[in-house]
Amino acid sequence: MPASSRSPAQFTGVIVLGLIAALLLGVTTYYGFIAPRGAEGQELVVRAKVLAKRAQMTDPAAASAPRLFVKFQLEDGHEVAFKVTDAQYRALKEGTWGRLTYQGTWFKKFQEE
Repeated sequence: MPASSRSPAQFTGVIVLGLIAALLLGVTTYYGFIAPRGAEGQELVVRAKVLAKRAQMTDPAAASAPRLFVKFQLEDGHEVAFKVTDAQYRALKEGTWGRLTYQGTWFKKFQEE
């Protein structure tokens, strides 16, 4: 059938099927590859001190927000760093001791003592 003889309903059906396929692909990609990253292993809760905070500009020429990192010193002397949200970054104070909760490379929370 030539393209000029197709009805608008056929075009609408093709568009709807394309959107559904794109949505399914997006959900599959997110839950299969993106969401699990950094959540490897079991959740750990340890005593730690906020050692340092830093902001890293991804592209200084662009007006994008910096990536924010916080480094903790665990009670056993090891150091770990996590990417955090803006709210988490502002709430954490260097030198503060508390209970650090994390899973793999995923920072969950820090409760001051």
